[in-house]
Amino acid sequence: MMVDIETIDVRGRLQLPANIHFREEDKEVQTIILVDSASLRLSLVDSGASEEVRKSLLETFRENESKYKAVIEEIERTLIVPWLEIVLKGQMFEKSELTIREGKILLQKGQLINSNWYRVSQEIVRVHNALIDELFKIYPHQPWVRKEVPRLSTTRFSMDIVNFPWCLNSWNIEFGKISSDEWTGGFLFEVAGDAVAEVDLQIAMTPISHDELENIRRSLTALRDSEARLPVPWEYLYYTFRHLAEGNVRNAVIDLDIAIDFVVREYLTRRMTLNWRHIGKILRESSTGDLLVVARAIAKDTSEFVTWDTLKELHTLRGTVLHKYQRRFGKAHLELVEKAKAAIISILRDMALA
Repeated sequence: MMVDIETIDVRGRLQLPANIHFREEDKEVQTIILVDSASLRLSLVDSGASEEVRKSLLETFRENESKYKAVIEEIERTLIVPWLEIVLKGQMFEKSELTIREGKILLQKGQLINSNWYRVSQEIVRVHNALIDELFKIYPHQPWVRKEVPRLSTTRFSMDIVNFPWCLNSWNIEFGKISSDEWTGGFLFEVAGDAVAEVDLQIAMTPISHDELENIRRSLTALRDSEARLPVPWEYLYYTFRHLAEGNVRNAVIDLDIAIDFVVREYLTRRMTLNWRHIGKILRESSTGDLLVVARAIAKDTSEFVTWDTLKELHTLRGTVLHKYQRRFGKAHLELVEKAKAAIISILRDMALA
């Protein structure tokens, strides 16, 4: 039996958890297009609420325009918690998946994993996360928040099942037929009576230059063209920041140590002047702790020596956390984590510039 297929564009709008200031623009900013290809359009767009906030601020300051000229220009060039608008072009759906009943698209629990909406939601998360990753690389100390890929659990009592429709609802999902500017409108998604949970966002404030914006565009294009991913150490640094924001020091230490392992291996691969066969043997047969001792031994100055000492200390703490089940952490532990984070970021940036 043939199944009727519709080819449509899907648009999702997520709140980007940041005020983005485009200081080099010479006119008021309302939309910034990051990517526009045959399969994807990705834009930062003033949301209705933030547009009202900005309009109100501008009206106040323009009453004394000469005095507040610099403030006015900053507000004009800032998107205040904008929508991240993701348009996935040419998505294929069975007609039954686009049926609207009482303003809702009903998703059957037993068929969720095979639903095209599930595939689309994963793609939207992937694009969203790629942008957050790029912002994180530029400004690693900002509280970026990224939504995780929805997971579907086979266990009856798992709460993961509610994340999928919650994502679709919170993103203002719309769809429209190809070559049409008309969108069907935002619809709710429902999974047979499950409740929808709320999620709080942290807000960052970041200025972005034209060069940084161009880097973001290139990276997002690379993601689409070659499935490019965030380098592993940066990924685990991101997890560390997230764990610390949640007060989970134990997992922060564990993920930070994973980042250390990748960093020291990459560093020694570049620095050791041995035959590749010997380097490979050392990397295969040595533990993270052993490699940190080697890195410390070949440090070229006092600063590098201190850096590797810090990472060795963090690695030792990770051993205590895992093998002695440490659960309580004091000020000294948190200071060590912060020092280790800064050290890893410094090494990664130095290697990127080398």
